[in-house]
Amino acid sequence: MLRYFRPDLDHASEKERIELLERTIGYVNDCLQAFRRLTAFLQYGKTGAYEGLPTKQVTQAAKQVRAAELRELVRTEQGAPLPYAKIGKLLGEKPSPGQAPRSYEGRIKGIVKAGTNILRQALGEQGYRAYMEEKRAELEHWQSLSEAEQREIHMEENFGITPSDGYAIVDAKEILDARP
Repeated sequence: MLRYFRPDLDHASEKERIELLERTIGYVNDCLQAFRRLTAFLQYGKTGAYEGLPTKQVTQAAKQVRAAELRELVRTEQGAPLPYAKIGKLLGEKPSPGQAPRSYEGRIKGIVKAGTNILRQALGEQGYRAYMEEKRAELEHWQSLSEAEQREIHMEENFGITPSDGYAIVDAKEILDARP
């Protein structure tokens, strides 16, 4: 589809092609997610049924753990922990209409605390510290990589293919489409 709608794709820079491919795959994943939600709704046959499935609790726990990681690992330029409002923004948590900033920060602080408790309960105190040290080392390594290396890793982790494999797939599709 990308080659059909973007015949000038071969003339774009490698960075532009990678970005287009990543974005295209992201939109395809969004469509698949919407399709899964539709399927779940049709299977359970009533409104609100999908929202009550256990995946909501798992998703909430994952968000709480992510919040704890952000608070523990990411620092401001001054070396302070990331502010709760910034963590909320990164997690996509928005203040309720009319919610005071302190109340919003308190809600995010609760999410961070819940995530920390999940990790400590699952790993124990020593395991929690070891986990955070491992994550800190991963973050430092990530920050030492070039943007191109980060893009390659991101594409492989999220889409399961390297950029060169992505180009090979697009090229193979082009060859098949060119057949009479």
